[in-house]
Amino acid sequence: MIFKNYSDSAQILAKKILDNFPGAETVVCLNSSHPHLDQYRQKLSDFLNEQRQAPVNSNLLVISDPGLSQSTDFEKPILALRKLYPRLKIIVAIPVIAESQKTHLQSLCDSLIYLHSETLFFSLNQFYEQANF
Repeated sequence: MIFKNYSDSAQILAKKILDNFPGAETVVCLNSSHPHLDQYRQKLSDFLNEQRQAPVNSNLLVISDPGLSQSTDFEKPILALRKLYPRLKIIVAIPVIAESQKTHLQSLCDSLIYLHSETLFFSLNQFYEQANF
């Protein structure tokens, strides 16, 4: 699957999140050093807010990433959140994931939502026509 740009994948991902969790609202991203990450988080949040039909469920937390992080990057933050907020339902939502990372990531979160899984995952750029918004 090839996306036009980051906005395209964020919009499609927001729809899939809401299809599975109609009350989803809160989005956090892991790798804040990437220049596009704040924009990606904001786009995804905006799309969720525009498309949401159900009341907000404050027991859901969506952790997202445009596909830059490895599954191990999610481990420490998720384990810390589980300790602090044991009732929190953690959803990891990413547009693309390496096939080899899925099992580990699924073991960490309550739900893994992705748009495309790829066995030969070399670079995030292979899934985008344009690496911008």
